[in-house]
Amino acid sequence: MFDQFLQKSQKKFDTSIKAILTEMQMDFEKFWEELMESLTKNKLSLEQSVKKLQNEQAKKQAEIDKMSDDLLRLAEASKKEIEKIKKYEAKQNDLMDNILVIEERETKIAEKEAILTTKEATLIKKEDDINLQTAMLEERQRQIKKAWDKVHP
Repeated sequence: MFDQFLQKSQKKFDTSIKAILTEMQMDFEKFWEELMESLTKNKLSLEQSVKKLQNEQAKKQAEIDKMSDDLLRLAEASKKEIEKIKKYEAKQNDLMDNILVIEERETKIAEKEAILTTKEATLIKKEDDINLQTAMLEERQRQIKKAWDKVHP
C-alpha cells in the first residue's frame, strides 16, 4: 500500500516536473526569440550606423583630397606670386588668407575624423558586448539543454 502511494506520488511528481520543465522551456524559447530579435535589430542598427559613418568618412576623405589638390595649386600659384611680389603684394595677401581658410577647414576635418574614429571604436565595443552576450546566452542554453536531457533521457 505504501508502495502504491509512493508510486502515485512519484508519478505526480514526475508529471509536475515535466510540466514545469515544459513551461520553462517554452518561456526560455520565447525569451530566446525576443532576445535574438532584439540583437538582430541592434546588429542591423549598428551595421547601418557603421555604413553611414563609412560613407561620411569617404566624403570627408574626398574633401581632404580636394583640399590637398587645392593647396597644391595654391602653393604653385604662390611661387609665381613670390617672383612678382613687388607688383602683386595685394594678391599675395589674398592668397595667404585663402591658405588660412583652407588650414582651418583641414583642422575641422581632422576634428571630425577624430570624432568618427571615437564613434567607430564605440561601435566596435558595442559589437563585442553583443557577441559576449550571445556567447553567454548560448552557454546558458546548452546548460538548460543538458538539464532537460538529464530529465528526459
